[in-house]
Amino acid sequence: MALDPDLITDEEMVVALLHDVVEDTEVTEEKIREVFGDPIADAVALLTHKGNEPYKKYLERIKTCPLATKVKIADIRHNLTTLDRIEDDGRRFRMVKKYIDALVFLTDYKPSEEKGE
Repeated sequence: MALDPDLITDEEMVVALLHDVVEDTEVTEEKIREVFGDPIADAVALLTHKGNEPYKKYLERIKTCPLATKVKIADIRHNLTTLDRIEDDGRRFRMVKKYIDALVFLTDYKPSEEKGE
């Protein structure tokens, strides 16, 4: 993930850099906790998607922590910029929908009602 300009604190940047480490490497949550401390390790743990966990449940866990939420929003924003690499239009559409739905959930976005004339 490219670093998002909205991630401004050291904690936010460290969590962003580590957010996929447990999923993609042999580094453990315990090692992250030992090196970086509890707040960062807790956020990374929340951002670690467990194998068979439904995506909605995963997002619900993330939403319990403002630090994890902010990093996940930045991650989704970055992922949306990479969808042009997907050649299958149906898959690309499904990914866009998944990410937009996640952003709406994580930000509690409520579209304003359009005013009639």
